[in-house]
Amino acid sequence: MKRKSVLPPVAKMITVIFLMTISFILGAALTKTTDFDPIEQTKVNVSNFLSYPSTAEFKNMAYFFNKKTGAGGDLGYICGEVFTFNKEELPAGFRRFVVKVYEPPKGLTLLSFPVIEDGDDMFLSDRIGQIWDMFCHNNQNGYSQ
Repeated sequence: MKRKSVLPPVAKMITVIFLMTISFILGAALTKTTDFDPIEQTKVNVSNFLSYPSTAEFKNMAYFFNKKTGAGGDLGYICGEVFTFNKEELPAGFRRFVVKVYEPPKGLTLLSFPVIEDGDDMFLSDRIGQIWDMFCHNNQNGYSQ
């Protein structure tokens, strides 16, 4: 039986954005690294969330610029697909993921925790289609791999 949602669509989207922001803040607070390639570091971070990190295979990864912040930094998203396994430990195929990226004018680049389609974070992973549609398009001033 499927539960009927009691939140209006706008409230759901605000909640999704709020949870992504909290994820970004927690990721930034817990990450202490030197200068790195955001795409390569995203591969490491996403792999660490998988049941079998050593088997992670990535495709269609790209950085999508979102906006300039008031402090002059760049805010964007790294989106891509990663090969995953399901709870029965069978191959589940490629699943989409999104990682928020903040590149300040000076200092360390910060990455959020990844949101992975059909991942453990059921609230966000159930809404990855909405997140993907909002942030994973219009690759201007971006890079891909």
